[in-house]
Amino acid sequence: DRADLFQSAMSSTDRAIALNPYYSHAYNYKAILHAISYPRMDTDGVDKAIQSLQRAVGMDPFNFDARIGLAKMLERQGQDRK
Repeated sequence: DRADLFQSAMSSTDRAIALNPYYSHAYNYKAILHAISYPRMDTDGVDKAIQSLQRAVGMDPFNFDARIGLAKMLERQGQDRK
């Protein structure tokens, strides 16, 4: 089911981060997983996505996927709090 696929994908991403904690794209992928888990599987998905994206951008300021994702998540967070 979806929850199992989500957990498997998250485990794979966590494993990639464990193998190379400086691989900013892994944090970007983790953020995508958090974002798609919101709100059904994780009500904190947007906040977790923002944290992962901030880490990715902090490691690699030229990771434009993470920069764009961070902008979108911050915008989404602002809309959800209205």
